[in-house]
Amino acid sequence: MENTTITRIENVSRTYGKGHAQVNALKNCSLTLKKGEFVAIIGKSGSGKSTLLRILGTIDRPSKVEGIETLVEIDGQNVLTMKDKQLSQFRRKRIGFVFQEYNLFPEFTAYENIIMPLHISGEKADDKKVEELLKTLGIEHCKNKFPHEMSGGEQQRVGIARALITEPAIILADEPTGNLDVENALEVAKILKKSAQLYNQTIIIVTHDMQMAEFADRILHIEDGVVTVQ
Repeated sequence: MENTTITRIENVSRTYGKGHAQVNALKNCSLTLKKGEFVAIIGKSGSGKSTLLRILGTIDRPSKVEGIETLVEIDGQNVLTMKDKQLSQFRRKRIGFVFQEYNLFPEFTAYENIIMPLHISGEKADDKKVEELLKTLGIEHCKNKFPHEMSGGEQQRVGIARALITEPAIILADEPTGNLDVENALEVAKILKKSAQLYNQTIIIVTHDMQMAEFADRILHIEDGVVTVQ
């Protein structure tokens, strides 16, 4: 793992609603993530962990707080200064997502699902790199299979390969083992750890599973919108 900062947020708050219905999902959060770091965010339902992930993924923006300057910097760029179109392009190239529900296209093979981000960006896939990812993740046999022909663990590995294919600055995984049995969940945790090391990728997972969190280099706890570091 390099000692290079890849993501930095400062004084980030997020409030939803107004008046009696107001919810302070995040409260003045600051954190720094290094290149190649595997970080787990642990918190109860409603603690703010998914809100933090959405802000890191540039899907949501921090709330403005009078007198406080907020920063969300990813790969050296302040994403809060970007317009929607620029932000969308940046997100597609520099941020990878792994979902609990896999979110694979059922009508496409594993190979086609993996290269989909490149196809959307109008880029040509490097078949050698795809083959390397398939081998690293142990799913070479799934290359030409459709999602319904794969197990949950295999589908999640395809989802990880899809996130890795564009060589993003960070990969965000929201409860990536939530739909898997214990054996497959631990295997996916090992794969994410290996991917962070092998490809020098920064991977941030949101999970309630302490077994999975223990694979991380660092654990962030979040409670009532406040982040603390273990």
